[in-house]
Amino acid sequence: MQLPFSIQIPRRAAVCCSGGEPFLPGAECCSCLCFLEGESRYERQDFCLSCWNTRTLVASDIFWKSRLPLQKENEPRGREHAAQALSLLKTALGAEGGSARLEAFVLALYLARKRVLASRKELVVSESPARLYEVLESGEMLYVPEIKLSEVPVPEVQSLLAGKFA
Repeated sequence: MQLPFSIQIPRRAAVCCSGGEPFLPGAECCSCLCFLEGESRYERQDFCLSCWNTRTLVASDIFWKSRLPLQKENEPRGREHAAQALSLLKTALGAEGGSARLEAFVLALYLARKRVLASRKELVVSESPARLYEVLESGEMLYVPEIKLSEVPVPEVQSLLAGKFA
């Protein structure tokens, strides 16, 4: 799906790209984004820690270390709320307009606070600041344009999102 202001980045792989070991819940892994100039896209590589230590990095690579989430059995209401917020975020990222951009920004902050998303990299694309977030459960990457907090009309966004969560 091509979004109006997005960069397409693949999800985290289920296995190490070098050794082929499966990533288990709670395990640590390292991910690397490499921009392929000829194809104008990012390629993602996910490594177990032992394979990561043998890899040589290029200066332009974006990389991070993360821990795969454990399966949680408690907090069903909080999980449903976070899943709905994530769905609203993806919808807002696919929509055009200033209110969709505001929604996406606020929802991304909320989901990062709830540890559903993890901020991976700050970017500037066409002089517009943005941030790459990873959905921790699935490894999916989301590109969210940033807005200065002082420019966010809080009552407007609050009422807009409250109507969608009802």
